[in-house]
Amino acid sequence: MRGRSAGQWRLRQGQESLHFNERLFAADPGQHMPDTVAHEVAHSVVYRCHGRGKRPHGPEWRAVMKYLGFEPRVTHETSPELLARILNHHLYRCACRSHALGPRQHQQVHRGKRDYRCRLCGERLIRADQTAGPGGREK
Repeated sequence: MRGRSAGQWRLRQGQESLHFNERLFAADPGQHMPDTVAHEVAHSVVYRCHGRGKRPHGPEWRAVMKYLGFEPRVTHETSPELLARILNHHLYRCACRSHALGPRQHQQVHRGKRDYRCRLCGERLIRADQTAGPGGREK
């Protein structure tokens, strides 16, 4: 696996399989063991108990995660700085935190085709290595 996804449960032709992002696990094992493994196993349990057609992170999945003793979180909390370093992502900032944009997102910003905004504070994201001047514009 590549990218930001830490793990994946797959069902192909009736065969289940679990896949994990080795680079994320190696860079931040405490973030992914055992939470990410439990997350993917919970998908398998839901499939085996309820069959197909359930929402991936619906009430059945959340109940299995709680039963296994884990917080039913959908996403991992690997820091944007670490993601940028190990996954060829680019570090951006807003008023409240850091963000890791993938190569495609970065190219769209670089070419002036797209702006991204923080979902929390609403500020436009700027490259971390740029400084913001008056009005939040890059210098």
